[in-house]
Amino acid sequence: MLPLIRARQGRKEELNECVLSYADTLLDVQLPEGDERRKLSEGEMVSLCSEFLNGGTDTTSTALEWILANLVKLPHIRPSFSKRLMGFWGKGRNMWRRKICRKYHI
Repeated sequence: MLPLIRARQGRKEELNECVLSYADTLLDVQLPEGDERRKLSEGEMVSLCSEFLNGGTDTTSTALEWILANLVKLPHIRPSFSKRLMGFWGKGRNMWRRKICRKYHI
């Protein structure tokens, strides 16, 4: 992650873009330390980026684990679940690709 943060820092300094990324906000943060202010260290930025990315995937993976656990625990719902899923997405890989851009939830 550090090479990406460093690359963004170099790009930010040379282009002065209007678009801000999460890394940009971290590069601008100044923490109070006594009477002075300090920037985040590279290690702190890497930790915050990791937390940010993991936070987004944690809820998704937890929901999928819960769904799969219930499919195992309640086998009688599998046919109904499968039927609804196929009715929504259709059969075949190409159908999934065409519909995924239009559908936001199942």
